[in-house]
Amino acid sequence: VEATALTPISQIQGSGSTSPLTNQFVTTTGIVTAIRSSGFYVQTRDGEDDGNPSTSEGVFVFVSGSASRPAVGDSVHVSGVVSEFAPAPPAPPVTELGGGPLYAVIASGQPLPVAVQLLASDTSPSGGVEQLERYEGMRVKADLRVIGPTDGLVLEADARAISNGQFYAVIDGLSRPVREPGLDPAAAVPPGLPCCVPRFDGNPERLRVDSAAQIGSSTLDVAAGQRVVGAVGVLDFAFGTYS
Repeated sequence: VEATALTPISQIQGSGSTSPLTNQFVTTTGIVTAIRSSGFYVQTRDGEDDGNPSTSEGVFVFVSGSASRPAVGDSVHVSGVVSEFAPAPPAPPVTELGGGPLYAVIASGQPLPVAVQLLASDTSPSGGVEQLERYEGMRVKADLRVIGPTDGLVLEADARAISNGQFYAVIDGLSRPVREPGLDPAAAVPPGLPCCVPRFDGNPERLRVDSAAQIGSSTLDVAAGQRVVGAVGVLDFAFGTYS
């Protein structure tokens, strides 16, 4: 029986906004780095990357319904169809494996890939919405400054609030961003708009932290201005910003 050829994650991701292998069926391998309700993340084992800083070494595997998931630290082979999850513009597409993917656990309890250290220079206010594309799906770490406190739900009838663990921050060393004048970047341009109306850039230096995203994690409640040291997580894009 001929062994299935493995496609490295870096080739699946490519160096551009979208995968060069979209709609193709591939089999890849890596270490499971995080589990979500909708799937799991796989990243190339340390020492096996392609050495190209413009290609990501992580990818999300979309698993729907009650399908099984591997465990964090499992070394797996994963087969699926390369697709691009495209939220509403101007959000960039996110590469993933879908189509009812299958996986096989090769080994368990493996060390996780070392997280990439994000610096303030990686998220420039003028850097554009896709400036962290090269780290999509990878483990990253950063020292953060909270710019918006943990969000949640207020239950007025019970006089209490429920935290959802989500808050916004910038990498420590950047100024707290503000809402500049102009149209919302996600809004459609209304008809009859006069010339030269500015458009708000969406603060591309802003990061969203979802402390409760991984199954089994606890919410982190913070206030604006707090410093969070050594935050580690897998980089995704959601709700208009890198998360």
